[in-house]
Amino acid sequence: MLFNSYGFLFVFLPLTLTGFFWLGRHSGLLAAAWLTLASLAFYGWWDWRFVPLLVASIAFNYVMGLVIARTHGRSRQRWFVIAVAADLMLLGYFKYAGHLVSSRVGGQWRQSATSFHCWYAKWPNYRQPHMSIVNAESLWRIDL
Repeated sequence: MLFNSYGFLFVFLPLTLTGFFWLGRHSGLLAAAWLTLASLAFYGWWDWRFVPLLVASIAFNYVMGLVIARTHGRSRQRWFVIAVAADLMLLGYFKYAGHLVSSRVGGQWRQSATSFHCWYAKWPNYRQPHMSIVNAESLWRIDL
């Protein structure tokens, strides 16, 4: 489901907002829980296999927030850096690992433009003019 799809605009968004404001009149905690479940449903609509990862990331960040709130001074700074570094490593793995694996063939790093094209195949708005041609081999490597 995309943000500009009819399903999102006319079904998901109105239901989510109605539930949030209705529950918010009774309890802020229920309203926050509703938004959390709506977010998990939204991302699960895209690919349900990533929902456990998202839940684990939320739990990790919540625990790290508690740890940061209870510590002071340099220790607090260290925990903050650890939390942000862990989030960035998780993001980096899921965003770039497929590209790095697909560009390494036979123990050698491939020096071709086609391995870079697969990066832009998912996001046509970010393609550079000189990278507008994507061959079938690049498209196949995206799904690895």
